[in-house]
Amino acid sequence: DTSNPKHVASPMPGSISSVAVKEILVKKGDVLLIIEAMKMETVLNAENDFRIKKIYMTIYNYMH
Repeated sequence: DTSNPKHVASPMPGSISSVAVKEILVKKGDVLLIIEAMKMETVLNAENDFRIKKIYMTIYNYMH
């Protein structure tokens, strides 16, 4: 939902190959997760500092 300011969008469709977030507090630029599509990996970084309440995605979930 792009109207939600807390929404994290995937730059391309693919499967999550790694969830890098281990801390509750995330700083701008921290790696959140890695998406794999067509044997290429794309790193998704935090755009702002924020606090994580819950992670809904796991490895092998598909993002689009």
